[in-house]
Amino acid sequence: MGYDHGTQNNEEAIHIAETKPVQLRYPQLSSLPSFMLAWVENNCHDIITVLDEEGRVIFSSKSTEHLLGFHPSELAGKFWHEMISADDASYIKDNFEQRFSQNQLYTMNILNSDGKYIWSECSVVKLQDPQKDEIFYLSTIADIRDKKEAEEMMIRSEKMSVASSRCKQKRRIL
Repeated sequence: MGYDHGTQNNEEAIHIAETKPVQLRYPQLSSLPSFMLAWVENNCHDIITVLDEEGRVIFSSKSTEHLLGFHPSELAGKFWHEMISADDASYIKDNFEQRFSQNQLYTMNILNSDGKYIWSECSVVKLQDPQKDEIFYLSTIADIRDKKEAEEMMIRSEKMSVASSRCKQKRRIL
């Protein structure tokens, strides 16, 4: 049995119904060997951050360099709101639900090392360490510049289409 790579040989195709259930060898990310965790960190495109209860960065993944141009150590000790636009910081402060374990999603402009803001999407959660009774905020931050550019192009295209149809209607009237 093998994968069907565009051939019409149905005997070689694997179907999900034919596969045997596999028990997870590593049921949690933390149970992965360190060399695998290193690969994940080096190849993850989203930034992962951990903030303390006051909102200071206590961990930032290596993808911070790729996405923002900052070494993770440059963000250590900074408050989260120092890195995003004032309007976005105000919105998040006003709308953040303080309940534990509730993922929240925000679109925001985050500052890069060139002093420019880039569009990003942030998923954040408030968690409590039950052993130490400490509160942390964990987040992933994704670059959504391409998505925003595509949205803006669609809006411009729609506006041009509307303007074109109005011109055609005016010509018919005249």
